[in-house]
Amino acid sequence: MDPQQLFSDFLQHQGLHLTTQRREVLEAFWQADHHVSVEQLVAELRSRQSTVGQTTVYRTLKLLVECGLAEEHNFDATVSVFERVTGHHEHLICTACHHIQEFAHEELELLKEAIARSYGFTLQRHTLHLYGVCSGCQAKESSLALQVV
Repeated sequence: MDPQQLFSDFLQHQGLHLTTQRREVLEAFWQADHHVSVEQLVAELRSRQSTVGQTTVYRTLKLLVECGLAEEHNFDATVSVFERVTGHHEHLICTACHHIQEFAHEELELLKEAIARSYGFTLQRHTLHLYGVCSGCQAKESSLALQVV
């Protein structure tokens, strides 16, 4: 089933409607190829000549999270970002430029399951966020250090 139909069905079950503004938010969000903040999505909608406000974008994203089409992350404890639910993956977050790299690793998944079992847990869900400095920022730091010397 397509995202619009899933969202429409979810809203109907909640006693809500898929308004034109909610549809615009869904379309812009679904077309984003990266994690987006409310502000970034508002800017994208404005570039499309939309009049959807920030509050509507925020509320619509929260509804998308509730219906299972989106996930909300707060990587740096200041700004929430949202991403489409496309299958399980982890995140590498650059503390310098805030780039977010998604990755999946089969051995890591098996290890997480084994760790949970060893403590008597059955995993229901999990997240893993690794923070560091990306190769691009490392190269910039190296370049700056060479210029100082």
